[in-house]
Amino acid sequence: MRQKEKILVVDDNALNRSIAEEILEGEYEVTCVESGEEALEKFPVLQPSIVLLDIMMPGINGYETCEALRNLEGGRRVKIVLVSAKNRIGDRLKGYETGADDYVVKPFDPEELRAKIDVFVRLKNVEELDRFKQDVLQLINHETRTPITAIMQSLTILDAESKDAEARRWVKIALSNTNRLVNLLEKSDLLSRFRSGDVRMEREKLNLAEEVAHALDALEDAIKGSEIEIDCRVPEDVHVQADQRYLRFVLNAVIDNAIRFSEKGSRVCLQQSANNDSHCRLVVTDFGEGIDSRFMHLVFEPFTQRDIHHHSQGLGISLALCREIMQGQAGAIRIDSDPGRQTDVHIELPLATAAQDDSEESGSSTILLTP
Repeated sequence: MRQKEKILVVDDNALNRSIAEEILEGEYEVTCVESGEEALEKFPVLQPSIVLLDIMMPGINGYETCEALRNLEGGRRVKIVLVSAKNRIGDRLKGYETGADDYVVKPFDPEELRAKIDVFVRLKNVEELDRFKQDVLQLINHETRTPITAIMQSLTILDAESKDAEARRWVKIALSNTNRLVNLLEKSDLLSRFRSGDVRMEREKLNLAEEVAHALDALEDAIKGSEIEIDCRVPEDVHVQADQRYLRFVLNAVIDNAIRFSEKGSRVCLQQSANNDSHCRLVVTDFGEGIDSRFMHLVFEPFTQRDIHHHSQGLGISLALCREIMQGQAGAIRIDSDPGRQTDVHIELPLATAAQDDSEESGSSTILLTP
């Protein structure tokens, strides 16, 4: 039997506590206390999913209790709903400033209260699942790094010293697949760090045409092997403000996808689209199978490529990383697809302005990403 979610009701009025308990009991495990002090004492042991917190209480009021709860262990994850007869916008804003997730005005409708609680419980469960996924990715990357390094070193030695052609062929296959595994782990770890806000980006003025040319050079073997014609129309006078390392990752990933999912001997187009005053757009077009509209909402989600015809190889981490990178660079990335005809990937980048040019004389800007 599934364990009930815990709700802590904090109100100095016995009737209000009784009403809240009557509305929520049965579906949830409800604990009632009559003061902010008692709530702070109970919270570490109870670890509720939701706190219903009255504002007007003697001693520590609801605003002060909310701030104090956020500083306790587990307090950043709990959903706090302030409850008050006050309905002024200033009171609501003060509640949000102290860390509340929502604000309910008394007298409240029982159905509305239950609906709000249900929504916050589902939201908390989704957030916990996302944190669990990130923890697993970090654990896997940490625990596998040392043994994989040892495997790589052993295979490299075997490749160099083996005189048997057939044995060396198998060693090279093993090396290739181990490299793929290392690449997967590194991208998984980077995605986890992006989502936790633990990545710094150094933006600088970059020539877009030169960065596109660098990506095409890096993919030269793939282009030749697929006999793809590259139609590149990027002006040489467009400069963007971006982190070079991460911009190159995005360009390589998007162009590589376009090549891999194009028919042999077909064409991939790269074109700078219309500018506005602050951003330019690079559009990468392939004429492959395309993406079914039913799966468009999954294209930037990791570990979903098996559901998407256009991206049927790999685990989808690269595009998820591309979205995180572009958001961190004040840019954007989106995909339009007409199945059976073409797929367009739109990469929007901030233009390097005169003000940014001046600031670069004293060094590049450093940005700490936030989730």
